[in-house]
Amino acid sequence: MKKSQYIILGFLILIVTLAILQETLKSKPISWYPSYADFDDRPLGSEIFYDLLSSTEVVKNKKNISQNPYLFFEKNEGGYGDIIFFNSYVNFTDAEIQSAIKWVEKGNNILIASKGFPKKLRDTLGVYNTAKYSYDNVNFEATEYDINWYHDNKDGRLNYRLWKELNYLYFDSIQPNTEVISQIKSLRDSTDQKLTFPNAVKADFGEGSFYLVSTPAIFSNYFLVNDDNYQYTFELLEFLDLSHTFYVDKYHKNFKNEISSPLYYLLTNKYLKAGYYFLIFTLIVFVIFEGKRKQKPISVIEPLKNKSLEFASTIAGLYYKEKDHLSIANKRIKHLYLYINKRYHMNTNQIDEEFIEELSRKSNTKISQVKHLFMLIKKIDKEQNVQPEKLEELDRFIKILKQ
Repeated sequence: MKKSQYIILGFLILIVTLAILQETLKSKPISWYPSYADFDDRPLGSEIFYDLLSSTEVVKNKKNISQNPYLFFEKNEGGYGDIIFFNSYVNFTDAEIQSAIKWVEKGNNILIASKGFPKKLRDTLGVYNTAKYSYDNVNFEATEYDINWYHDNKDGRLNYRLWKELNYLYFDSIQPNTEVISQIKSLRDSTDQKLTFPNAVKADFGEGSFYLVSTPAIFSNYFLVNDDNYQYTFELLEFLDLSHTFYVDKYHKNFKNEISSPLYYLLTNKYLKAGYYFLIFTLIVFVIFEGKRKQKPISVIEPLKNKSLEFASTIAGLYYKEKDHLSIANKRIKHLYLYINKRYHMNTNQIDEEFIEELSRKSNTKISQVKHLFMLIKKIDKEQNVQPEKLEELDRFIKILKQ
């Protein structure tokens, strides 16, 4: 490369290196993505909840559901155990809902924490919910609200605070046989009034019960680490039987159960991501500066054309124009002898009956035609002039032999 190209290349590498270094060293913004994953330490992950479950003495035998719940219910038909589902939205299919209903009818309990519930489940239990925003038209940062217990046997004076979510759901239509467990108290709204709305209900079905919670954030890291909020989450779980086998769902979550591509692992680590981008940039620069041709193009030399056929046509035309049929006949005979010698490996110096019979057999030609050909050759050798008709006859019998 030229000196100027080296200077440009070094300048580009310096700029890209500084940009990658700045991207690597700058503080990473807090992600509020609601994964509710057991390994996620972000605010809306659930790493702390799973750790607390593993460390509490009340929990005896916790198992995870990592497959489609419908398959789980089919596989464990006749089994027992309470189940916990929580996600930003637990998107049950109709088949899963029907299987869950059968599971509860046998005497099991299912807790579902979700910002919304499938219509089939709401219609079955007679419970309906709606959304309400927890900010006013002026102060968009006023996104806090409290949760407290509804029953007198719970400490209603203790409030558990939520924030960072602009909207929450509550139950606005409940059947008489549905029990309210806890409620949301809005701290601020457009009228500056404090209102309460049910956020957790119990709906009996068969011998068991569904527990529906409209605030899944109670299982998140940021809720559990704030003051004494963890008490609300685990007091809510006291409605379930955790002393025996119970299940926690890991299927209905907003994350991939498995990393399907090595690229995903590279891009989630900022150092590997910076190295990956630097490698791509280096390859692009290499292609730009080193991918071009370094050797002058070699001119294409066209090979000499084979003009043997044109030459033969010219010579033949010359002979034919001069009406020198004898010369043409002699050349045709000479080429015939060369053909016999090369093709059949036969000596043409002595042509007798044995030669004719062998040539007839090797060339698969009638012996009478071979005899006639060599009789014609013998006559031409004795003549001083050859008529066109005899030349054509010679050519015809030579073609018969070569077929």
